[in-house]
Amino acid sequence: MKRNKRLCALSLGLAALLAAVPAGTAFASPEFAHTAEEWERLRDNVMEYGELADLIREYNTTVYQNQIAYENARDQDFNDAKDALWDQANAMFDQADAMYPDDSYTMAPDGLYANMLYGSAMMEYYAKTALQASESSVTDNTMLRIRYDQQEAGLVMQAQILMNSYEQLEDNMALLEDSRGLLEAVYQSTLIQQAQGMVTQADVLAAEESISNLEANIQAAQKSRDQVKRSLCLLTGWSVDAEPDIRPLPELDLSRIDRMNPDVDVETAIANNYDVRYYTKQLENVSEESSRKTAQSQIDNAKETVRNQVRTLYETVLDQKNTYDTALQALALEEVNKRDMDLKYQIGTASALEQRQEQNAYIQAQVNAETARLNLFQAMENYDWAIKGLVSGS
Repeated sequence: MKRNKRLCALSLGLAALLAAVPAGTAFASPEFAHTAEEWERLRDNVMEYGELADLIREYNTTVYQNQIAYENARDQDFNDAKDALWDQANAMFDQADAMYPDDSYTMAPDGLYANMLYGSAMMEYYAKTALQASESSVTDNTMLRIRYDQQEAGLVMQAQILMNSYEQLEDNMALLEDSRGLLEAVYQSTLIQQAQGMVTQADVLAAEESISNLEANIQAAQKSRDQVKRSLCLLTGWSVDAEPDIRPLPELDLSRIDRMNPDVDVETAIANNYDVRYYTKQLENVSEESSRKTAQSQIDNAKETVRNQVRTLYETVLDQKNTYDTALQALALEEVNKRDMDLKYQIGTASALEQRQEQNAYIQAQVNAETARLNLFQAMENYDWAIKGLVSGS
C-alpha cells in the first residue's frame, strides 16, 4: 500500500506556488538522487528509524522551503532568503510548542517527558538562531547554508525523539491494558468477598474507582500517543491522519559507549558545531571593531556551551546505562517470581488472582526494562548529535 504523502503538509502559500507541479513530486529530489530501491523504501507505507533523515530531506516542508530560499540567495536575492528564514523561525517556534509535553504525559514512562522537553527546547533554539540570521545585516550564502543545515539536522533529531517516544507510549499502553484486566479481576474478587461478608460496600466502590481512574489514565496515554504520531507524520511528509507502519527502533549497540571519549570528542564537536561555524563566518564578514568583538564573544560562548554539553550528555549516557542495568536485574528477578507463581498456580497453592497480579508485575518489569533501553538509546543519540555539531546554545 502506497502512502499519500507529498503535498499534504503544504501551507497555503507554498501550495499556490506549487499548484502547477504534479502531486507526488513537488518535494522529492530528482530520481537520480536515490536508487530505485531507495525511492521504493521512502515511498512505501513503512516508517523506519534509519530512513528518517531521508524522509525529512525529501518531504519536510521546512527543508523544502529552505532550499527554495537558498537558491534565491544564490541569485543574490538575500531579502527573500531572510524573509524565508523569518518565516521558518516562526514555524519552528510553533513546532517547539507542539512538541512541548502537556499534562497528558503524566502517565508516560519515566524519561519520556524529559526527552520531549529536550526536543522542544532544541527546536526553540533553532528558531531563535534562524530569527537572528534573518535580522543580520552580514548574512551571506555560507551563513544561510549553515543555518539551513542546522535546521534540517534539528528536524531529524526531533523526528528521532518522537519515534522513540511513540514506541515508549505503545509499550506503556500495553501495560495499562493489562492493568485494566487486573483491576477488573480484583473488582470481581471483591464482589465475591462482599457476598461472603468479607468486605464492605466501601471496598467495592474503591475497586470501581480504581478502574475508573485507570480508564482516565488510558485515555490520557492514548491522547499523548496520538499526538506524537501526528507530529511524527507531519515531520516526515505523511498526512496528519495517515496510518504508517511505524517500526521499532534499532537494538542497542553498547559498544558505542566504549567508543565515547568526551575529552577527545569535544574537539570534533567544536569543529562541527553549527553555531561556531556560523559566528566564525560572521567574524570574517565584519570589519568594525565592536562587531568583531561581538562575533568573537559569540564564538567563545558557543565553544564553551559545546564543552559543557558534551560532558553533560556523556554523563547522561552513563546514568542511563546504570538505569538500564538495574532494570534488567529487576526483570530477571521478576522472571523467577513469575515462574514460581505459575508453578504454585498449577499445583493449587496460589489463586488465579495472585497469578494475575504476578503477571502484571512481570509486564511492568518488562516495560521498565524496555523504557530504560529506549532512554539509553536516546541518550547515545543526543551525544552523537552533539559531536556532529548539534548542540543547543540556550
